[in-house]
Amino acid sequence: MRMFSTLTRRIPRGGTIAILWALAALSFADGSWRWLSCEDPAFTLAAPAGWQISCVSGRGARLTSPGGGPIVEVVAWEALHLPATPEKAAAEHEGVLGRIVSYRRDGTEEITTNTGLRGLLVRGRVRAHGISQASAFAAFASGQTHWVIGIFGSEEQIERLQRELLEPIASSFLPGVAEAPASAPPSVVPAGAGTAEETEQSPPPPMDEPPPDDGRPAPDSPPPDERPAAAQEPEPTSQPRATDEDREIEPVVDAREETPPPPAPPPTEPWVQRLDPRGFRLSTPASWRIDVGAGIITAREPRAGGGRVWIWPLVGVTPGAQMLEDLVRRLPGLDLAGSALSADEAGELAVLDTLTSDGSRLVATWSARDGHGLLVAGASPGGTGLQTLARIASSFEPGEWIVPEVGVQEIIGDRRLISWQVPEGWKTTGGARREGDDTYIDVTVSEPGAGGVRLSWQQPLWPRFRSLTPLLESLGWEEGDRYSMPENGRGLLIYQRRQPGELVRELIIPRDPRALSNVEMEERGTMGAIAGLLTGPDAAGSLLVVRGDSAAGPRERLYLAATARSRAPLTATTWEAAILSADAPAGSLPEAVAQLQRLVRSCAPTAAGTATGEALPALIERAKRALAAIPPEMVGATTSAARPRSVFEIAGQGGRAWSAPAVALEWWRERAN
Repeated sequence: MRMFSTLTRRIPRGGTIAILWALAALSFADGSWRWLSCEDPAFTLAAPAGWQISCVSGRGARLTSPGGGPIVEVVAWEALHLPATPEKAAAEHEGVLGRIVSYRRDGTEEITTNTGLRGLLVRGRVRAHGISQASAFAAFASGQTHWVIGIFGSEEQIERLQRELLEPIASSFLPGVAEAPASAPPSVVPAGAGTAEETEQSPPPPMDEPPPDDGRPAPDSPPPDERPAAAQEPEPTSQPRATDEDREIEPVVDAREETPPPPAPPPTEPWVQRLDPRGFRLSTPASWRIDVGAGIITAREPRAGGGRVWIWPLVGVTPGAQMLEDLVRRLPGLDLAGSALSADEAGELAVLDTLTSDGSRLVATWSARDGHGLLVAGASPGGTGLQTLARIASSFEPGEWIVPEVGVQEIIGDRRLISWQVPEGWKTTGGARREGDDTYIDVTVSEPGAGGVRLSWQQPLWPRFRSLTPLLESLGWEEGDRYSMPENGRGLLIYQRRQPGELVRELIIPRDPRALSNVEMEERGTMGAIAGLLTGPDAAGSLLVVRGDSAAGPRERLYLAATARSRAPLTATTWEAAILSADAPAGSLPEAVAQLQRLVRSCAPTAAGTATGEALPALIERAKRALAAIPPEMVGATTSAARPRSVFEIAGQGGRAWSAPAVALEWWRERAN
């Protein structure tokens, strides 16, 4: 689709606006007009006498005025989405315009050609190379073709260009007609003058004396009425005077005084369909604004505190009222009246109806299926205007957004002893290892992108720990030193024995690559299932929830931590620990915990791992039993991503097209009519 000629041709880099014409000396309406035509695309229109037309095969034409004045362009293209309408033509044209320059729409109004073809007149502003200009164009639809007739101009001159040039040309527009009609082109009348026919039928008012020879109005003459003669109202008729002869004749009364005309209906704002460069479509009243930020589409009424509609397409999501409540709390610029929300859930659709702190009624719907979900919310001031919000919401048409497949992949550890499953696209490191007679598991799994979910499985932690005894202290050893054991050359870290909570607080959190500040830790008590991660004497295990701030934002973590003295013959001098952990953005911990469960439960020894004996299968089995200590309410649904992400964050990564659940807009459609 080709738009108006490249704007840089009209706005030179030198800073001079190429279309600041001497319009004061140029009148488009004073002279006669003539028909101009093109064959491909076929159309005919009227233009001022002396104007030339240059047709571009299959695309449109350029109308140029004598003496290098303004340029009017006609553009035609096959509608991207049928049926073709003026609103779609305007939206598609603005989508292309917005890719080339900075563009904003200022207003629209409906127009009709002389033959009754409906169109849309759109005013806007463009900016390129630091220079601003005004834009005006008329959009039409004919068959499967979209048409735009447009012009650029300075902000001071655009109104006159529109009134005296663009609107008359657009009114005469005949799509599909490649030959000029036999009739004369429409007569275009400058402001303040009547048509020739009206001038003949309305003689000039009588004058007491002839005008001066220089053509100026007489000094005492009133200013001429600027309205066309046909629009001037006649002087009121004098009422007949009753006399003695016709005293019974009733005075004439103006009927307009008895039956005043009905009040004019309030003006209705036209609706337009917007085609965003990101691919989605949305119909709104012409004055509403559409923005996309933080992955959320927002439509706003122009007045302060007006209506708003949010549309949030997501992946990696679960159905249900709880997800709806969590997402509503994340909507920008929204302050709910209270902390308690109530939502109804029916099948795939959850509906929330509540109030905001400014008294607006907030309605939100949430639907999710196969990891794809759509949140639609609308806030209506004073509880009115729900039908307008519903009409906007129900018009949403998503683009062709390609997002990762919903699925899992099987990973084999780096020493090929175990395998496990993770969501497709996630990164993994580690596996199972054997060091002499010892076997341990060290696996890390992370979601793509900074600040995503990260899972860790270390059973037991390696290397193990040497207790810092009084004897070692007397010899100068300190916590954190590496201790060498001459009999086998393996190293141990010297630390005093920690209980599970102390281990996490003092050793695990400080060494985590994702540093946390303002840490809060909640220990949910000791649990035998978690202690079973280790087999040494006096094993202890705890479930801990940690919250804090990070460079990527607020975080939440779950730890299953265990400590125990080592087995003989090192029981008196060494101890060991094990950790299963899930780290996620605040609000997404349940989904991350679900991924941790899948990681452990899907783990199995490979053929090579089975050949190592019973130690490796025993480690895996103890880790699976430890998962039973996690309360069900802390576990979310297992999806391809452990946290909701907007399609605008991940579109284009390969996979399949995003699809809104079938019932996503059903609630809004029912209320739109």
